Amino acid sequence: MRVSNFSPLAIVSLLMVITVFSCWNLFPHQRIFADTSPVLRHVETNGSQPETWSAAETVSTPHAAPPSLSTPTDTSNPQNNVSAAMASMLVVPTDVTPRMVEQSAPVIKLSNSDTKHTLTETPSANQTNSTGSIPAPVASNATSMPSPSSVSTPPAASSATSSVATVDDALDDDEENVDPEARLAWFEAKRQKAAEEAEKAIQLRKYGTNGYDPIQENGEYFEGWTRPDLTLVFTGQMNDYLEPCGCAGLVRMNGGLSRRFTFFDSLRKQGWNPIGFDVGGQIKSFGRQEELKFQLATESLRRMGYGAITLGQGDLRLSSQELVSYVAPTDAGPSLFVSANVAPFGFDAGFTALYRKLRVNGITVGVTGVLGDSFRTNLSDRDLATRPAEEGLRLVLDKLRDCQLIIVLSHASPEETATLAKAFPQINVIVTAGGPATPPQDAPQKIGQTTLVEVGEKGAAAAVLGFDADKLTEPRYQRVMLDSRYTASPEIMALMRDYQSTLEELGFAELQRRPIPYPNTDQLGGFVGSQRCQACHEEIYEHWRGTKHASAMETLENATTPRHCDPECICCHVVGWEPQKSFPWDGGYESIEKTPQLAGVGCESCHGPGGSHIQAEAGTDIALQKQLRESLHLTPMEAEQQNCIGCHDGDNSPDFDFKLYHPVIDHPVTK
Repeated sequence: MRVSNFSPLAIVSLLMVITVFSCWNLFPHQRIFADTSPVLRHVETNGSQPETWSAAETVSTPHAAPPSLSTPTDTSNPQNNVSAAMASMLVVPTDVTPRMVEQSAPVIKLSNSDTKHTLTETPSANQTNSTGSIPAPVASNATSMPSPSSVSTPPAASSATSSVATVDDALDDDEENVDPEARLAWFEAKRQKAAEEAEKAIQLRKYGTNGYDPIQENGEYFEGWTRPDLTLVFTGQMNDYLEPCGCAGLVRMNGGLSRRFTFFDSLRKQGWNPIGFDVGGQIKSFGRQEELKFQLATESLRRMGYGAITLGQGDLRLSSQELVSYVAPTDAGPSLFVSANVAPFGFDAGFTALYRKLRVNGITVGVTGVLGDSFRTNLSDRDLATRPAEEGLRLVLDKLRDCQLIIVLSHASPEETATLAKAFPQINVIVTAGGPATPPQDAPQKIGQTTLVEVGEKGAAAAVLGFDADKLTEPRYQRVMLDSRYTASPEIMALMRDYQSTLEELGFAELQRRPIPYPNTDQLGGFVGSQRCQACHEEIYEHWRGTKHASAMETLENATTPRHCDPECICCHVVGWEPQKSFPWDGGYESIEKTPQLAGVGCESCHGPGGSHIQAEAGTDIALQKQLRESLHLTPMEAEQQNCIGCHDGDNSPDFDFKLYHPVIDHPVTK
């Protein structure tokens, strides 16, 4: 064949083909795998600068740009509409601030995220070291994350420190012999290493390098104190928190009725004879479960030796009929509940007292309570008699003139409480609701001669005043965080077990947890369970089975006090429940017997129901298949803003940082 037979156009076309073929081989990483769900790979490593996005870290279609965290949500996506609808129902805490951990500090050597997570009320004996500190738990029976060197990798990729560019260069040199499975293994090893480093950083944040020591964290209590003649312990605003959640590490969380009982008991063993006073707010809502909580809280405070309790805003969401069954006098003694301006069925009915007088070590203490007018005017129970706070105090304080110490429990805002203190200077101690979540560590402020005490929220702490008989105007003060130095009380834990047993007997229906339709059910279909995803997403499914999400229900079943029938717990441990309001969606988890496939935090907890998607994949409608795949697609940004925060909130996961936690559950890439 002669060159003269080629036209100039043919020569130019041949050169273009050669050029394109050469460029194609320069960038082999752009053409190996196709995946419609790019995976986030942005983690801190060894205290260095964050790894940046690169083409090799992003598994995408040819010429796809690296994924961006600022990619706007596609409003045409049905699942986005579902997420938006759910997000509007969530109570998003304001105290969850993303923050990264410096990884250059020593880290705890722990295994990967398939470690079983078990709730316990108290650290076991082997958790306490000789100094009294509690070390971070070390995972047992766990499978270590394989390092990149343990996975079949291409040449030059066996070192964990090999750069992406080095690996790609090696693949370029031996392109014909590169096994796609080997390249996939290399990507998976990289993901697993990121997960392992993230898990270490999480444990470091929780427990430090030497384990969590509550005394080091919160200090010693009552240092330099001699035994007071009168020890008063003030609490309030428990707001449903009978005990800490425990999901984020119970050993480092504060509060709980069980620990509070142990604290009172420890003071009695020192001969202090503490008297408790509570500013109210045992619960914050209404319903059958709230009634049971109020009953349990009241009985617990009685056993601790409380002298008086007032009624808070949340308590008064129960009807007068319900309240009376728990607050009225019994054969065991008079009512512990006092109020100068609120009374179920009227002030003359006698179900609650206007005030109480106590005599301790020769000191006479008078106590009453009030509900702030801003709360009182919002009550709707017709059987509840009320009057302005100042009017009630004016009537009652006159009857306490013979007391050496007058205490007022004010379930009101700090501003309202301060106004009452100024109006009635004869009050020695006034205790307020509202204020900061944690009581101040410094001595309480004085309003004239009145000591103003704040109690914080969620029962995490107690405020203690110690009085000497000859110095009743100069009390000593100690804030006590109810941390893990106070072990669980067997007596209160027995009440907790009875409470959980009652929840199990009643069932979700009697607890007013009835299912409601899931948004866009017509498009997305019903919940099917993670096992149905396995056939098409086997690698992702196997990875999920090794995460704590998969065993989330087991943590409730295996707890010292099992909580697998408590709606407020299971809503974050199963598929098909709304996590913040703790109610089930239609077709969501019912029980281990009826819906075992929905136990645990599964694929549909994040991606939404998969019923329609699975049905479409069995058909031939390509457009419908594409639409439903897109509806289940979830970007990291969407997960962070709409999904994860529902369970990983300030109460249950106070240290949650999406960028730190995400690599632990980030599922592998697939072909």
